[in-house]
Amino acid sequence: LSDLHHPLQILADVLTMKEGLGRVEGTRVAWVGDGNNVAHSWIEAATLLGFELVLACPDGYHPDEDVLRRAKARGVRITAETCPHYLVLDDRVYERDDGRAWSVIPPLRTADDGNALWEGLRDGTIDAIATDHCPFLRSDKDAGDDVLSVPCGLSGVEALLPLTYSEGRARGFPLERLAALLSGAPARIWGLSPRKGRVAVGAD
Repeated sequence: LSDLHHPLQILADVLTMKEGLGRVEGTRVAWVGDGNNVAHSWIEAATLLGFELVLACPDGYHPDEDVLRRAKARGVRITAETCPHYLVLDDRVYERDDGRAWSVIPPLRTADDGNALWEGLRDGTIDAIATDHCPFLRSDKDAGDDVLSVPCGLSGVEALLPLTYSEGRARGFPLERLAALLSGAPARIWGLSPRKGRVAVGAD
């Protein structure tokens, strides 16, 4: 479903999914975001059909086009996550001599977009920080002849905690909020709590 862009096509495929599963209510659909127009289409589909939407969002959310924030305000069942590289890097790295080393899909955005993501994490619009860990050797990146042949992906697992901690604390995030973004919220979103995502008697 991640490559669909037209809302009517989205609705058609979700209805097909409903026929195959026997239901949509209670179904969780994940979508990797690349633009507010597409996010709006998915949100409208979730609103109409009642499935839960998990949205991975690299883009910043600006006040005049913040479809995610507005959807949450009206009660749409939606959770959102972002990755550490969208929080600490921006599109200026593509101007460097090693710019191809930072190729990733969706691509890195502007510094303003990164700041907007941090604000979304602060106010709860974005629920979690995760990683789509997809590392390549430098030789893999250098082997590509053009933008279409350079493998896209960045490592993330080993960088998730230290980058989120250092950058989050520098931006005034309390430890409790960082723990929720990295552990508590992911466990809740994917049905692993209360056994996971917290330090408490009975949890592991």
